[in-house]
Amino acid sequence: MLIIQLAYNCHMENCTGFKTDNTPFYFLVGSVVCAVLFVCMAEAVTTLQKRKLLQRGIAAGAEIKKVTSRKVHKDGTVEVGLKLEVTAPDGEVFEAQTDEEFPITELPQIGWSINVRYSAKDRHRVAADGAASPSDGKDSGDSGRP
Repeated sequence: MLIIQLAYNCHMENCTGFKTDNTPFYFLVGSVVCAVLFVCMAEAVTTLQKRKLLQRGIAAGAEIKKVTSRKVHKDGTVEVGLKLEVTAPDGEVFEAQTDEEFPITELPQIGWSINVRYSAKDRHRVAADGAASPSDGKDSGDSGRP
């Protein structure tokens, strides 16, 4: 689109002698491009941090205390917010929250357990390390699964 606008300006200046000032157009296009780049960079940083946490984080088990639906994607996944009660390897229990994506057929339920990894520096930075599963028969009963 920018190339088309530049070609139009060149035609107007060279063929008709009419000079066009497209400063607002360039400002608008530049602002949109900067916003898109910012969002892409933020998403890339978040993904990189999560990958690093999954590689280097401390493994622990957690029980799901609250599930909040955030976003449904076209590819059949659902982004959910999880409030977790994490049990560290030393037995200490703490709460943490994370946003994770699950296939729509494997949505976690309250009371289920999930393996997580957390940061040694900040225990509240948690990433799910696998799928959630019912824990010791404590299934909420509303899962709709056999």
